Amino acid sequence: MAGTAFQVRKVMETTVREAEETGAEMITVRYEDFIADPAALSARILAFAGLPPSVWVMRKLAATLVHDWNARAGLDERQTATVAAVFDHSF
Repeated sequence: MAGTAFQVRKVMETTVREAEETGAEMITVRYEDFIADPAALSARILAFAGLPPSVWVMRKLAATLVHDWNARAGLDERQTATVAAVFDHSF
């Protein structure tokens, strides 16, 4: 668990650093935000990309059951604390 969290954090840090070095525009997308409101986050991503709202995307989202796979993982308190410690700051 901790090894995967460290790898994800390293990828995120590298991505942020490279975006800053190149001046690339980025959008932060959180899994929890997608689970909470997939349509709103999808609209935000489209807008960031300079694309108009998409009826097709909204129809697809409405027809797709979105699962919170993290909730099914059932992390115990120790595992949750380990992951929280790895991600001690936001990106």
